[in-house]
Amino acid sequence: MKDEEIIREVQRGQTKLFEELVRKYYEKIYRYCYYHISNEHSALDITQEVFMKIYENIEIYENKGKRLILRCRVVEVKCLEFDN
Repeated sequence: MKDEEIIREVQRGQTKLFEELVRKYYEKIYRYCYYHISNEHSALDITQEVFMKIYENIEIYENKGKRLILRCRVVEVKCLEFDN
């Protein structure tokens, strides 16, 4: 199932499908965070926060032809917040 299809179904109430996005992107987001902040515990925390933020705002996500993870500035923002 493509990201856009999963998101559409989650928006329609099939919230259990969100786990597919987590499984698909968890490692990539974690690695990105760890690379930028070099702290394992904090990278895990930020990764969790990112998925919570995505889930909280999934209803306003609009597909503009890019994958969810590429459109998600939440990861960058959370890493920057950690540095400050």
